[in-house]
Amino acid sequence: MRTTIMIKPGMAKLLKPLAASKKLSAFIHQCLEEHFAAQAKQETEKQLAEAYERANQEGRAVSKEF
Repeated sequence: MRTTIMIKPGMAKLLKPLAASKKLSAFIHQCLEEHFAAQAKQETEKQLAEAYERANQEGRAVSKEF
C-alpha cells in the first residue's frame, strides 16, 4: 500500500537521523509494528488482570507460578 503522510517540519528534523540507516518506509513500518505489539501486550495484561480479579472474587485459588 502506498500512502502519503504529512510530517511537521520539527518532527521531520528529528526523524531524519533516526531513519538514515534505512528507508523511511521501513522505519515507519518498524515503528507501527512496535506500537501495535505494545498495544496487544497491554490488552492481554488488562484481560489477564481482569480474569485474576474475577477468580479472586469467586474464591478460586490462582497459582502463584502463573
